[in-house]
Amino acid sequence: MDLSKFNFRMQRPTERGILLRPREPPGRRNLLPSQLDFGLVEAGTAPTARGGVTSPPSDALVSTTIKQDTSAGRFAVVEVQVFDVELVDPSELPPHTPPVFTLIMVSRSDGSAPVAVTTDQAVAAVVQFTAPAEATGERFTAALEFSGDRWPGVIDLPIKAQVGAFDLEVRWGLSNPFGILANHKSDTDPFEGNWFAGHVNAVLPVPVDRMPGRCWSGQTPAGYGWCELQRPIKAGFSAAAERRLG
Repeated sequence: MDLSKFNFRMQRPTERGILLRPREPPGRRNLLPSQLDFGLVEAGTAPTARGGVTSPPSDALVSTTIKQDTSAGRFAVVEVQVFDVELVDPSELPPHTPPVFTLIMVSRSDGSAPVAVTTDQAVAAVVQFTAPAEATGERFTAALEFSGDRWPGVIDLPIKAQVGAFDLEVRWGLSNPFGILANHKSDTDPFEGNWFAGHVNAVLPVPVDRMPGRCWSGQTPAGYGWCELQRPIKAGFSAAAERRLG
């Protein structure tokens, strides 16, 4: 056997012996993720992630399985994909560019049965994580196992996910009771003029002996900023009017 074709520094599968794989050009590496990291997942959702093997050690019927699952079944293989790995035409690339490879999908299945994969192809699995309905902040891990009936060993890809510790859904609510008043010219009617929706960011009291009133700054729903000098509240205004004006 000509051992020069093999790379002895390749990945060691989880808790198993070293798997010898044929050397692969640098451009062929990392065409598929070697780990599945779901990151922070919102409670009650079911996102998916993909990982795979770009250089199978031999032609084989390949099966995929979830192993070492700490989530009690929340990780599941929902699809298996097989790709041809094709070299991009060098004439389409800038000069002196290293070889570039691309994946062309040739088959897909639900993962319930083994799929035929050759050494010049790539195989991937799509894994779905079904998050708990409650935002618990829990972390879950597992391994996505690829096994071939003619492979010397299996290949495991790590999986991890964390459920958010709080509800990530955005809910809009009224932050304060103030609005924007325009065309207000009356000294007796605080509601004369036009009220517009918006919100107040800050209220800056202004000393009476310098510039009587208050400076309001805020933003409209369309994103326009504004600043208005509001005159002091006159004697005789109702409490409701005083609250409305601030």
